[in-house]
Order: sequence, then structure tokens, then C-alpha cells
Amino acid sequence: DEKGDSLDVALNALDDGILQFATFVNNEFVPSGFISADVSTYTKAFFSMSDFKKKLVAFLTKVSPGFDQQYQNVLAMAKTNFQFDIDSFFDSIGDDYEGFSTFHKEGTEESLFINKLKNQNNFITNFGSILNNALVKQSLGANFSIIENKEGGNQFWVLTTKSSNPDIPEVNFALGCMDSYGFFSMPGNMAQKHIAQIKKNAETKLSSSAVFNATRAMYPSKIAFFSFALTKDMINSMKSKFKTQQANISLISPG
Repeated sequence: DEKGDSLDVALNALDDGILQFATFVNNEFVPSGFISADVSTYTKAFFSMSDFKKKLVAFLTKVSPGFDQQYQNVLAMAKTNFQFDIDSFFDSIGDDYEGFSTFHKEGTEESLFINKLKNQNNFITNFGSILNNALVKQSLGANFSIIENKEGGNQFWVLTTKSSNPDIPEVNFALGCMDSYGFFSMPGNMAQKHIAQIKKNAETKLSSSAVFNATRAMYPSKIAFFSFALTKDMINSMKSKFKTQQANISLISPG
């Protein structure tokens, strides 16, 4: 607008393209009730992962005849060795997405990303079969500590990087589901807080928005996307991290 507060961007692809975009009108769209107004970035989208998977396989088969058979071989291998049904997993992911990030004054970041699942049982069964597989655990275990949590209708895994170097920031996040929602939460110790936030405002989350549903009805096979970011918060976070780094350097080398 004339104040430079917002910028609307529409991206379009060919009708038979893998990615096809339609954007929301930002002044008619607000985050769900469980997301506070002071977040740094916010995203909501309607996007069929199942349709994308089918389009991608069809496209790659055109480019490289025989790819569809290779894909079937991968499916069979995953089911045999990992008890992971790739098709069932992607088909269990819903079309409604919502998420946010907040950059705190001390330079830390908090993020939450959720998806309204089509089939919670298929999602968590396949997700768990991967993370609890002995080979995957052995591979991830070299770099991450993994803790599984089961509480009522919630089941998620918290992954934390292993490092003996205090100068390397720890990476900590949670992945899993609660009720009928899949979620990614960062840092992982915020998972319980984020779950409580979502449950507290059940009537306003995800696809309850009239604009969201209208866009989905108009573009059922396309990607509808809305996002905003508070750049000033990101800049403040960068400044805070820079000051912390300067302080650490001066401790190591006072001169």
C-alpha cells in the first residue's frame, strides 16, 4: 500500500504444471485465534500434498520414462525394510496448513507449524515406523538425541543436536501429532505450550476462515497461499545475535 506496509504477490504456472498458485487478499485475512498478534512471520496455505505427489511422479515419468516403475520399487522397499507406506503417509496429510515464527528480544526463535490431518492413524503409524526404525535411529543417533512422548491423544518426538562445542547453537525441535493435527514445534520444549494453545482455540483454527474456504472452493487443485512477516523483528533479532557474538569474541580475545 502507499505506506509500504504490505506487498501482494501472485504467482501462476501453466494449468498442467506441478505447482499452481492462487493468493489470498491479505486485508481480508487474519491468523487463527491461537496465534498471537505479535508474531514475526505468519503463513497459511491450502495445498494438497497427495495431488502434488501424483503430479510430480507423472512429470518425472514424462521426463524419464520408467520413473513410475522406479517409484513403485521405492514404495516396495520402504514397506519391506522400514514398514513405511509412502503413499499412505502422503495421503494422510491434510490440505490445510498454518504456522508462525516469533523472534524474541534475546535472539531466540519460536516456531509452530500445524496441518489438519486427513487420517491421524495413518500419519502417526508411518511417521513412527520411520523414527523408531533401528537403522534410522542409528543414523540419526550420531547427531541427535531422540525422546518419544505419548500423552493422551498426543504423540511426538523431540530431537536435539549433540555437540560438545559450546559455540555451536543447539538445534531442538518436536515433530508429531495431537488430536487430528500434525505439528512441528521449535524449540522442542515448547511443544506442550503449543499444543495447549491450539486446543484452547479449537473453534478458530485453520479452515474456519470464510476467505480461506472461498479460495479453496475457487481453486480446488491449486495452491492458495497467504503470508506476512514483520521485518523489523527479524532485524532486531539479527542485531541481538550480533551483539552476543561480539561479546563472546571479546571474551575469547579481549584485544
